[in-house]
Amino acid sequence: ALTGMIKANLDVDTRMSYITKEQYSKVDMKGAMVVNNVDYQSSDLPPIKIQEIAMDFTPNAVNLDNFDLVIGQSDLKGNGQLDNLLTYLSRENIMRGALKLRSNYFNTNEILAAQGSSTEEEPTATPPEKDAATRMQDPTAAETPIFDAFDFSIDAEMATLEYDVY
Repeated sequence: ALTGMIKANLDVDTRMSYITKEQYSKVDMKGAMVVNNVDYQSSDLPPIKIQEIAMDFTPNAVNLDNFDLVIGQSDLKGNGQLDNLLTYLSRENIMRGALKLRSNYFNTNEILAAQGSSTEEEPTATPPEKDAATRMQDPTAAETPIFDAFDFSIDAEMATLEYDVY
């Protein structure tokens, strides 16, 4: 079940040849997206309540101005920036970013138990030699680990973190 409000105004000015030739620096992207009061119910996760997520898109970055959400008993707030978003389609460039996270209480046990993560095997990665066009059409591309092309810093502070017996 999914309810809530998503407002997006995104402008992308490009040519398909820029994408297929991996000339992402020639893509002009700008706009904003705000997500408010979204409730998501799933059998794979505890209930998720997104109070707000606000993002600004510029030609070279996505600025995460604010996010505030609750996953089951856990609260999470933060902000950050992701540079060169479209470079993820290319193995030649690294996407860079920074994220600041804060939580009063974060219960990893609840999240991991709902996902059944402790017993599942890791997915197999798509070979890195596949180009962006092939990966976009390849149904196994979803198996590519999401963090394989990131240089990402995270500043996280959690007042209480529950993880197994710790």
